[in-house]
Amino acid sequence: MCLRIISASGLTKAHNYKCQVVLYAVKDDIQRAAWASRSFEAETPVAKNTQNPIFNHDVNIQLPKLPKMLDITFFDVGYTGSKEVGRIRLKFTNTPGVERTFDGKDLLYGFDRVIDQS
Repeated sequence: MCLRIISASGLTKAHNYKCQVVLYAVKDDIQRAAWASRSFEAETPVAKNTQNPIFNHDVNIQLPKLPKMLDITFFDVGYTGSKEVGRIRLKFTNTPGVERTFDGKDLLYGFDRVIDQS
């Protein structure tokens, strides 16, 4: 799966910003009802000194057999560390009997159809 982090806008001040992508997955069927662990992690390059950062960065994710959720977190990067500005969590479907897979992988809620924008 390829995820493209494009940009952010409307921030209150010009600063340095980055995005982090974390995929959580269950290791096997026995853990299915239990919590998921981090399976993949990636970050965009830092967009420096801007109020409207443009990342235009592709993140290639190899989906495991039992993906649970994908977190996209936006950070303000300063000299003393990073401060979380916002987060979105996309959950993977896991409803038996519902058409929800492609190529044997579960699809994301709200992203299980292709939109032609040409």
